[in-house]
Amino acid sequence: MNRRKAVLIREIFAGFVKVEFVDFWLADQFNSLVGIFMDTQFRVQNATPWSEDIFGQYYDYSWLATLVRSSSTLMTPLLAWIRFLQCLRRFHDDGSSSHLYNTAKYSTSFLKYGMAFYYAQEPSKSTFALMCCAYFCSSAFTLYWDLIHDWGFLLTKNQKIPFLRDDLAYTSRTGTNNFYYFAILENTLLRFSWIVQVSTKQFKNSSTFEKATISTVVLLLEMFRRFIWNFLRLENEHFNNCGEFRTVRTKILDKRIDLS
Repeated sequence: MNRRKAVLIREIFAGFVKVEFVDFWLADQFNSLVGIFMDTQFRVQNATPWSEDIFGQYYDYSWLATLVRSSSTLMTPLLAWIRFLQCLRRFHDDGSSSHLYNTAKYSTSFLKYGMAFYYAQEPSKSTFALMCCAYFCSSAFTLYWDLIHDWGFLLTKNQKIPFLRDDLAYTSRTGTNNFYYFAILENTLLRFSWIVQVSTKQFKNSSTFEKATISTVVLLLEMFRRFIWNFLRLENEHFNNCGEFRTVRTKILDKRIDLS
């Protein structure tokens, strides 16, 4: 079977099959693209050349409209649910408690999406405050996990490299580590980029176009954040593999060299 197809199949059957690195790495990419899946209704209704022929004039009142809206609503927590099941499966396979903590992280995503849906149904100051609290808890937890577990930062006692780890692959030629500090800063800020998007919902004078533009910018920033995240996540995974002797840092020659 094609390897790409095998990975997608394991994503679909998350929780029932053994999880490899590429499986949860790909699922993390999907979670950063959640905004695209949330716009399913708009794309199906307006961005396809055959939408009018299939959906007809009374799209908003058809059963297909209900199906598309439901898929948009369900797709958002579904991506987090896949990672949730993967974490449970990894805990089942190796028994590490860190996977349970990771499931707690994705549980905050369910809380966040649930409160956002509740606020959409019952808009008020109290529900807005609850939604913001849920978003903040989720962002704080995921930021902690990014820096501590995914990147391996803030744990080392090496005073020569404050807040980073001992092994770094992206140090500049001059010996500076500015890339890592930039990554920490931008990841922290962009983890809370939802504040800008949520705030626009409170401005009654904001047009639909302005809200859509801000949502698009926030989505692009999230894609940029994930792009930087990938480099440091893969780097940390490689050094962890080296530490556990699952791989080596240098290439081993396949032939012996006679030095006599």
